[in-house]
Amino acid sequence: MRLGVFCFEKEVNKAMFRKKAIKGLICFLAIGVFASTGWAMGKKPAMNKEQAVVDQPQADVKENPEVAEVESQAEAKVTEQKGTQTPETQAVELKPIMEYKLPEGEEIVDIIFGEAEMTVEEARALGMKGLEQKKATETVKVQYPKVLVTKNAVKFLDERGRMEREVLLKEENYEKPMVSLLTNRIVVKGKKGEGENCNVYAKWTDEKGKLIKIEEHILGEFGGVLMSENGKYIAIGLGVKVTEPEVGECKLYDINGNKLWTYDIEYPYHGGMDIFNDGSVVIVRSVEEGEGIKKGKIVLIDVNGEKLWENEIVDGTHKIFSTAEGKIIVYTREYHFAGTPFEKFTYILYGFNKNGNLLWKPKEYKGFNNSFHKLSVSKNANYLTGLTLWDHLWVMDINTGEFIWKYPLKGWKPDTLKISPDGKYVLLGNVLLLDGKSGKVLKRIKEGGKFLDKDKLWRRKGGKIEIFNISDILKED
Repeated sequence: MRLGVFCFEKEVNKAMFRKKAIKGLICFLAIGVFASTGWAMGKKPAMNKEQAVVDQPQADVKENPEVAEVESQAEAKVTEQKGTQTPETQAVELKPIMEYKLPEGEEIVDIIFGEAEMTVEEARALGMKGLEQKKATETVKVQYPKVLVTKNAVKFLDERGRMEREVLLKEENYEKPMVSLLTNRIVVKGKKGEGENCNVYAKWTDEKGKLIKIEEHILGEFGGVLMSENGKYIAIGLGVKVTEPEVGECKLYDINGNKLWTYDIEYPYHGGMDIFNDGSVVIVRSVEEGEGIKKGKIVLIDVNGEKLWENEIVDGTHKIFSTAEGKIIVYTREYHFAGTPFEKFTYILYGFNKNGNLLWKPKEYKGFNNSFHKLSVSKNANYLTGLTLWDHLWVMDINTGEFIWKYPLKGWKPDTLKISPDGKYVLLGNVLLLDGKSGKVLKRIKEGGKFLDKDKLWRRKGGKIEIFNISDILKED
């Protein structure tokens, strides 16, 4: 999910509010630099009381009984794995099952894979390896780059790597285009203008680049353009209108650009949304109720625009994740004004099902060192993985809210974290492959990759795409 932050009309009270927020951000960054310097010198920041609650559930029960209670329940079944500070050592070289040559001179920003059935002879010509024992006339399934998004175009390829058509992107300021493999429609979000006069747009084109529809609007602190994974629906979160009261909007469209509904957002700040394949949209945002009273609200709107349910959560900045079967995870950092000590910052995880039921007691932590970072959800399973700023990598069972295992980072601060769609594997820092169910380190690999599906990794290396079987990686010495 991507949240956009764009310009909009500023009023005096908002300017003062943001001035305080900016000061707080500067303080936040300053402390982050100081803490990072401590790591570089081999000195871990002192553990505060709230962090002691995370690492030792029995500590400080009287001072913070709710946090201690949640942690003692969750940690009871946690498997603790041994960590490492040098995950790059003893890394194995990966042997690809597929090497696909990319067009020369192209700056590729995204790749969408397709799958096709072809003869062994055709698969060899495309770059597939390990077929020596198969007859040329046998058939095999091959995953290949079906769509290449370059800096200036979207290229559709056939299963043999030949370009079928190309759609030029003439916009100067646009984000990564979204492509529906169901219809080959392309949706591009872009920006026009600068400063307080800027606005954004979402543009639909067909597979040949012909304009279908364009929607222009002002986008505030709540917003985004999302496509459902099946390529049927587009949800757009709009920002603040220039008139009072402050109201934003969320709109749902089909892939052909037909608007299905509009939903007003009362106080559209610090929010987010996600979209399901059935066209329902989950929205989380702050709501102002009375002078200075703000609450967080999460709501589910179905494909017909009907509000199915709404629940209250704490006010703050929110991120949202969902699974294919309808589990919803909300990450909230409770809002604090500038000058609030970082040890008082509160970070909370909520778990809901698609009926709006809270699955488990919200997990609450306090202190800068205990904040959640780099969360990743297995779309086709019920596992959430994440890491805290200084502590551990962990995997949680979304159904129960229990942490299944923890892996100590010991000062290592990896910049990437992904879990496979089925939750079977976790790739940490692009170099460490772990068992998603136990936390056991399976392999240290060179140059990493991304999950292509539940049992494959892929990466771009030079002028080619390489695809690997995870089962083959596990056999490597």
